[in-house]
Amino acid sequence: MIRCKAPLRISFAGGGTDVSPFVEEHGGTVLNAAINLYSYCTLKPVEEDEIRIIDHDIGIEYVSKNGNPFKYDGVNDIAKAIINELLPLPGFELRLHTDARRGTGLGSSSTHAVTVLQAIYTWAGTELTSYDLAEKAYKIERIDLDQKGGRQDQYSAVFGGINFIEFEKSGTLVNPLNIKDEVLKELDYRMVFCSLNNTRSSPEIISVHYIPVTLLVFRFNLELKVLEFGLVRQDGNYLDKLNQTQYIQQSLLETARILNELSQDTSKIEEIALLWANCLRGGNKIMFCGNGGSAGDSQHMVGELVGRFYKNREPLAAVSLSTDTTVLTAVSNDYSFEEVYSRQVQALGKQGDVLVGISTSGSSRNVLKAIKAATDLNIFTVCVTGLSGKGITGADMELIIPSLETPRIQEGYFSVGHIICGLVEQIIFPN
Repeated sequence: MIRCKAPLRISFAGGGTDVSPFVEEHGGTVLNAAINLYSYCTLKPVEEDEIRIIDHDIGIEYVSKNGNPFKYDGVNDIAKAIINELLPLPGFELRLHTDARRGTGLGSSSTHAVTVLQAIYTWAGTELTSYDLAEKAYKIERIDLDQKGGRQDQYSAVFGGINFIEFEKSGTLVNPLNIKDEVLKELDYRMVFCSLNNTRSSPEIISVHYIPVTLLVFRFNLELKVLEFGLVRQDGNYLDKLNQTQYIQQSLLETARILNELSQDTSKIEEIALLWANCLRGGNKIMFCGNGGSAGDSQHMVGELVGRFYKNREPLAAVSLSTDTTVLTAVSNDYSFEEVYSRQVQALGKQGDVLVGISTSGSSRNVLKAIKAATDLNIFTVCVTGLSGKGITGADMELIIPSLETPRIQEGYFSVGHIICGLVEQIIFPN
């Protein structure tokens, strides 16, 4: 038996800026907090070839037999859609309950989506990262079922706590806020939370709620308010608003969040480590390229492979394409800076090699051209990038560091790069 629960939420500011098409056109920011009211989901496997959804709040039960999909009728369609997408499934019973009435503006339907997804994927033995879980819940509810609403509910249910959430066309960034205990107590003392004993329809509200002209003023005021409240969004533009202790704490907390997010699904890291190891064991080499700090990261990884990481062992073949100043300046002068890495890939690369391109934005032209040149030579490509680069690099495999901030992406990759080097040593030199 599997039990899952996720918190409902209240929104302090920004509701509506997370709703399409507003967020795709302008971006949005939301300040919200999870509360101590929850949606619950209990999954119990059964021997029969049937799936039962039992809603304790409204006393309704739905049954699907022999792998037939559920029919949508406007009640519990989210749970039905999740199950229908994953059919065929073995038999199980799904029991649902929420601490608050639906339609009270606390995000209960989206929280239901999160709990049902988590329960079924846990039962199936599939791990989802926090961002993947929130995005999948959003897709089921807002896109597949076309139920109007925003993005904040799913992320609040998954991450919990008090968050400053930024929504952009390129991705979503959740900034968990480190709030002093006395501030939390004062907030709790001054808040009144009560039920008016009625409900409302979110789609009807949203249909008349799209007013984009106030966005810039709103975002400016909200971000200032976040800073005045003692809550910090990590961005170089805000450094003058922070004291040193706040800046240190928030920087470390954000890096810790990124590493924790990466630790929730290690399959991609393991896959890259095995890819590198097989390449090197086959007598081939790994090429690295990047710009600025990413060029430094490229050189660092080469040093770990050619030199050593933990073990005294044979050197491993790796080269950084950012180190030969003669080649870099000659190609830049005679052709263009966009060609500095692709020309080297064409000259040095061969089938069986691996190219690792590092671009925090995912849009570095010389790195993308190197990836294209490697692909033309049947060289396997990996791109390390942040959320803004997801799906746009053209690489065979992308390692996404879950952040939109360059320093935090670099810190995330630095840690992951070290882990991969350690795994490669273990695979090639087990003794």
